[in-house]
This record gives sequence, structure tokens and C-alpha cells, in this order.
Amino acid sequence: MEGPRSNQKATIRALLLTKCGLIFFGTVISAIIENLLNRASVSSVVSFLDNASHLGHE
Repeated sequence: MEGPRSNQKATIRALLLTKCGLIFFGTVISAIIENLLNRASVSSVVSFLDNASHLGHE
């Protein structure tokens, strides 16, 4: 009698663990991507300002 019920509990637990794992990995990956994008945009802005200042001096 308790076989199917324990199987259901195990399945639910596995799904919850998978969901938590996906959320965790998604958060980490999005943070890494955001960090890379921020670095890229900052460096491009810095190089743009650097080029603009050189153009202004010449």
C-alpha cells in the first residue's frame, strides 16, 4: 500500500531538488554573464572616452 506513495514522495523530492538546482545554476550563470557584460561595456566606454580625448587634443 505504501509503495506508490513513497515513490510519489521521492519523485516530488527529486523534482524540487532539480528545480532548486536549476534556479541556483541559472542565478550563477546570469550573474557571470551580467558581470562579463558590465566589464565589456565599461572597457568599451573607457576606450571610447580615451579615443575621444585623443581626437580632441589633435
